[in-house]
Amino acid sequence: MHHIDALQHELTHTIPLAKAMALQVDRAELNSEGAWITLSAPLDPNINDKGCAFGGSIASLLTLACWSTVWISCREWALPADIFVHTSRLIYQAPLWDRLQITAQLPSELLETFSVTLKEKSKAALVLHGQASARDIHSNSTDRPEILGASLEARFVAKLR
Repeated sequence: MHHIDALQHELTHTIPLAKAMALQVDRAELNSEGAWITLSAPLDPNINDKGCAFGGSIASLLTLACWSTVWISCREWALPADIFVHTSRLIYQAPLWDRLQITAQLPSELLETFSVTLKEKSKAALVLHGQASARDIHSNSTDRPEILGASLEARFVAKLR
């Protein structure tokens, strides 16, 4: 099964919130440069009382994107691991008024250290970063540039089962 399909299935069948947010996996790639995840979600099921994206949805999507980089890596290495968010720091920079675009990456140098530690000690941790953006619907430009709405820095822990 392709990474996108496997991750989409995992998120929407094991995490009910992901399905309720109408989360879509757009990119789930693991290569020599690292793990790359892009998720998206429509505004409607993630809207707040002001008509922009709900902060809780943004936080959840960012956490899921970062978690997913670890998940596809463990899956690729055939390492059955439980993955937990340990701590996170979220900064909201601007309201998002359109379809949410969430990105996270896990650089290869972190992946190598993480995988060795996980195999040797059955537990490993790493810090990941994610960003949430959306098209600027208030822009006068015809190409509607993306605006950064929030960024996440989170420490994740994986434990072999």
